[in-house]
Amino acid sequence: MNLNLLLDAKAEAERFIKSIDDEIDKQNKDAKKYSWIKSTIDRGYLYSGAGVATIKRRSMDLTRSLSKMRQGK
Repeated sequence: MNLNLLLDAKAEAERFIKSIDDEIDKQNKDAKKYSWIKSTIDRGYLYSGAGVATIKRRSMDLTRSLSKMRQGK
C-alpha cells in the first residue's frame, strides 16, 4: 500500500473529524442563545447551515481519498 496515499487519507480523516468537532462546539454555544437550536441538538441532530455543508464536503473528500488509497492511484 502506498504510504503517501495512506498519509493523504489520514489527513482527510483528521480534517473531517475536526470539522465535526468545530460544528458541534459552535452549535452547543449557539444553543445557549437560541432554544430551537438546543431542542434540535437534544433530538440528536445538528441544524443545517454552512458548518453542516462543510462536514458533508469533508465527508466526500475523505471518501475520494479512501478510494484512491484502495485503488493505489
